[in-house]
Amino acid sequence: MEIPLESYPTRAPVHWFVDEKENPDGLVVIVIEKNFTPLESIIAKLFRAPDNLRRPLDKMNSALWKLMDGTVTFSEIVSIMDSQFNESIAPARERCSSSISKMTDLNLVIIRTSPLSGDWDIMHSETSHHLD
Repeated sequence: MEIPLESYPTRAPVHWFVDEKENPDGLVVIVIEKNFTPLESIIAKLFRAPDNLRRPLDKMNSALWKLMDGTVTFSEIVSIMDSQFNESIAPARERCSSSISKMTDLNLVIIRTSPLSGDWDIMHSETSHHLD
């Protein structure tokens, strides 16, 4: 997916948090609610399966996630990530584009043509780390 430089990659309204206690590096954990069919729900209860999936991000993707607040253009994100991670992220545009595309495929990120103006809450959930 080619992400236009003037677009605004924006976190979708999902639960996420930074658990400073477990990861002092400020790594992001995204919590994805599972949607079970009625049969899957019975099986999940029988085997005590969790109702959600925790998806921890690495250092670079955590930084990227925090930047995607709907007010920063893709061009600005690439520039910030490049200056923060230098050669570790080179080539920055391609690496950022690849990560954002994967997050878009997972319905975690939406590519907007204009800045976010209160359409939904992109802030992290204070209580989401208590979800089990």
